[in-house]
Formats: sequence, C-alpha cells, structure tokens
Amino acid sequence: MKDILHFIPHTRFVVDSFVKSPDSVCNISAFFLTHWHYDHYRGLGPTFSYGPIYCSPTTARLLETITCVDPQWLVPKQLNEPFIVDQVKVTFLDANHCPGSVMILFQTGHGNYLHTGDMRFAADWKYSKWKVLNEICLDTVYLDTTYCHKKFSFPSRETTIRHILDKIEQNRHTQPSVHRHTLYVIATYGIGKERILDALVQNGYRMYCGPDKYRIIQCLEYWDSQVMNEYFSTDPSESPIWVVGWNRIAESVPGRLLPNFEVLEEWLHLANNCRATKQRRLDHGTTNCSLPVLQQVVALVPTGWTWRQKNNNNNNNQGEYFHSKANMYVYGIPYSEHSNYEELHRFIAWLKPQQVIPTVMSKGQPKHPFSHLLAETQVKKAFLQKWLSQDPHTRG
Repeated sequence: MKDILHFIPHTRFVVDSFVKSPDSVCNISAFFLTHWHYDHYRGLGPTFSYGPIYCSPTTARLLETITCVDPQWLVPKQLNEPFIVDQVKVTFLDANHCPGSVMILFQTGHGNYLHTGDMRFAADWKYSKWKVLNEICLDTVYLDTTYCHKKFSFPSRETTIRHILDKIEQNRHTQPSVHRHTLYVIATYGIGKERILDALVQNGYRMYCGPDKYRIIQCLEYWDSQVMNEYFSTDPSESPIWVVGWNRIAESVPGRLLPNFEVLEEWLHLANNCRATKQRRLDHGTTNCSLPVLQQVVALVPTGWTWRQKNNNNNNNQGEYFHSKANMYVYGIPYSEHSNYEELHRFIAWLKPQQVIPTVMSKGQPKHPFSHLLAETQVKKAFLQKWLSQDPHTRG
C-alpha cells in the first residue's frame, strides 16, 4: 500500500519517499519532494546518493543548508514552468501549504497524475495558479487527506490569523498594563505558520526565535534582510513574543491539547532572567529604558487538530481549546495549512479525476473518499439518469 502512495504509474519516479534499501532504488530514475516537512523528506541527509531530487528552490535551499544533502543531487524547479524528465512532462504547482511546498503534475502520455503532497485548497486559484488543471483530465489524484472527515470544518486561515492577533491586540488596547507583563509564545513547526508571523510583522511586532529557527527562516527568503533585522531577533530579551517549537508547548490529540506547563514556567523564568541581565546593562549605559517583569504566559498553539464543533451560537471561539494553570494560559486555535473536509470535497468536485488515492489514513476516514465525485461515477450516473428518463418501451 505504501508503494502505491509514492510511485507514479508508467514512470520510474517516486514522490516523498527516501527510506529505501540499496537494492530497491535501482529501478528509480528520479526522486521528487513536495516540501520540507520531516514526514515527507525522512531518509534524506548527507549520505543520500541514489539519484536526482526534484523540488522547489526553497526546499532545495533547506535540504542543502539544514539537512546537509549534497547539492549535486538537488534539481530545483520553478512553479508553473513545465520540464521534461524521462520523456514525462512535469509541472510544479503551488500547494498553498508551507513555503516551498508544491503539488506535482505528471503527464506521462499514458495518463495524467497529480500528487498533492500536503495542500490547502484555494477556490480563487482554480483560474490562476492552478489553471493548467482545467485543461486536462486526471487519471489519479494522490490526495492529502489529513483532515478528511466531516467533523473537521475549521475556518479559513485568514479568520484564525485574525483571532490570534486579537489575543495579543486585545491586551495591548484594553489592558496595556497586563500586556506589558505578558510573555506570548507562538508554536510553529520547522517551517509552516509563516503567515501568522507575517501578520505580526505587518502589525509592527518584533519576535524572538532561537538560532536554529532563525537559520531556517533565512533559507525561506520569505522576508528580505531589512525585515529580518527589524522584526526578528535571536536575543530573548528583545521581545516578549517568542516563536517556539510546536512540540515543546503541548502534545495534541484530536479535539484537545495536553499542555506542558513545566516548560511554560521555565520559559517565563528564562525570559525574566534575560531581561534582568539586559536591564543591568542598560542601567550602566546612557539609555533610559525599563524592561517590565513578565508575570504571565499566553501560549498560542495553531493546529487543526484542536478543532471541535460547539453546539452554541458563539462562533468567535468555536473550535478553540483553552486550558490554564496559575498564571499560564494555553489556547489551541484551529489554524491549519491542510484542507478541511469541505475544501477537499470542492477540490475533487472541481477536478473530477478517475481515481483518488488518499495519502493519509487515520481512524474514521473513508477508504475511498469522494467516490461519488469521480469521473467514472459521474458518467455512470448521467447514463443511468438518461436511461431512466426514456420511455420504458424504447429502452435498449
């Protein structure tokens, strides 16, 4: 089953699969990587030497700089610029997921195949960034089914980003004294959630991130050097807004979070120690500046896994998880860079492929999602409707 998810028919290509034995790679002519998330690039590193890896320029920079893949194996390709590999036409399309993420269209001459990697559907891209998909019939879509269950109806990213900003802005405008004494921590992956950080930049907030995270952000080229210098710092005393590793704050299970309050308490202590050290330097200098002591932690954890439909009419906090202990507050906010169920439905209804192969299977998900939307099913349904509408005496 795993091979079906990664091997493209009528080719010697594999997608997002690098954990191979030496014998198994002999028949592979090219590797493709949709994006730089570990569950997709697992197996890549300094010792990889099995063949060319086609990916986006952003992903190539991350592989070379962070994962230490030998650059001789990296073949970066631009979006929406078809290229030929082994007589197969290949096109990278923006996956609307994390920086550098792509969907990959393979046109083999024997069939057309779309591998989505991880993606989030955007209706307004159908006639712009994804317009090439209007011009072909797809035999198979390898679909990101991370949230392929009707219970996942979480809101748009724009809505949840606004909600995250409100958590910070609300204190700044209505309780300025509380805001000045609050440490905000925002959970992110190695890459991902950059839209949240960009919203903070656009609203004038400076952020702290560790040296490793800073190196990754530099590879993305998401912001220019001026923005990086102005809004990002590796000095924890520079900002009360910290960008931290997702798994440090909490573990997630569908519908809830398990916060790590011990880590949050440690961070509050560390932040105040760093600020006290800086304050002593300021006191010995000419700068008249006072750094307030931080007295509470607000942790913002953006993930679709916290989504839970509420049965009341309060839509503002619908799907939000909240837990607190003493002066520590954890919010699980249903921000996702994967498609929700309705978006997946609209995506497949638009493409009408012959077949859908789910790339993520979990408990409760259908084995054959959206089968009623597939081209073959639609043809059969149209034939049946036409046949039933005929006079019974004239039916063949």
